[in-house]
Amino acid sequence: MGGKVSRCHKPPSFLENMSPGAKAANQHLFRPTKPEGAEGRSIPVQGGDQGRTAGKNAVSMPEMGFVRLTLKGQIRGGKNNMGVTKSGIHFPRRNWAIWRDDMLRQVREQVPAPPRLDLPLKAIIHYWAGDRKRRDVPAILDAIWHVLERSEVVADDSLIKSVDFVGAYNKELPRADIILVRLHPE
Repeated sequence: MGGKVSRCHKPPSFLENMSPGAKAANQHLFRPTKPEGAEGRSIPVQGGDQGRTAGKNAVSMPEMGFVRLTLKGQIRGGKNNMGVTKSGIHFPRRNWAIWRDDMLRQVREQVPAPPRLDLPLKAIIHYWAGDRKRRDVPAILDAIWHVLERSEVVADDSLIKSVDFVGAYNKELPRADIILVRLHPE
């Protein structure tokens, strides 16, 4: 699993079970993106992806049916990073609060006007750990959900009804690429 990590997203198996219309609407999510450090990144725009760029950390408009963003750095699970006072008040430990604030800053840079999505969603997460420690996937997801809700990208993390999670290792560039897709009733 070591070595370079591909920036191309392969369509996950859930696309096979979608109706033809839903499959066509979501296929553009899995086109290759420009490598890290590129001046801009192509994003799907109204009328299809025509190679337009919208800045280094662009996020597509919610009207398109999805939001895409990247959290750079090691994801820290919140499970073991909370403290409790003698009076029973829960609080985040200092290192976790610093990590959370950095992730919120990254989201604000990518989504200056948070959409506050309030409809059922599917999350597609490609996660690259910066070390080979064993990771608790529910803790990683909980930390990501916390950041998405606190940054007001989603109105409530309970609206994320379906998750595709793929984990790998990349010592040079640990990150989580997150795509939130509207769930369409079929």
